[in-house]
Amino acid sequence: MVIATQLCSFSRLVPRGFEETLTVLRSALHHEGFEILCEVPFHREFQKSMGMTCRRCTVLVVWSQFDTWRAALTEDDAGLLMPFNIAVVEHGEATLVAVGNWSSRHLARATVGISLMLYKVRARMCRVFARCDTHLMEVEAQPLS
Repeated sequence: MVIATQLCSFSRLVPRGFEETLTVLRSALHHEGFEILCEVPFHREFQKSMGMTCRRCTVLVVWSQFDTWRAALTEDDAGLLMPFNIAVVEHGEATLVAVGNWSSRHLARATVGISLMLYKVRARMCRVFARCDTHLMEVEAQPLS
């Protein structure tokens, strides 16, 4: 699995279509204990409000209630990092999935409660990406009928 790490995000280019990627991602997030609070289809909003078209892009607003609660017990500003966004962007015949990079330098000096929350969420998001890859391998291994 290749994950690109940027200053503000880490991402995975998934070699499948936009809608299928969203379906697999929703399932993987649920399996890791995340809840999707809402989905914002930016491509539809741009079309509706400005009459402009662009490639499909949906942002999932996601959180983990328990992780947020635990961090909020000791950190007043833990709510600034939860919920978080996952961008799902059509990229030709593939789909880019990107999430915030919580290991960046300015967060590395965070307090213990926030650091622990971010570490656990990032590890679980890596497992979400791995589940997307596992699903892909299962689909590819199916015999043609």
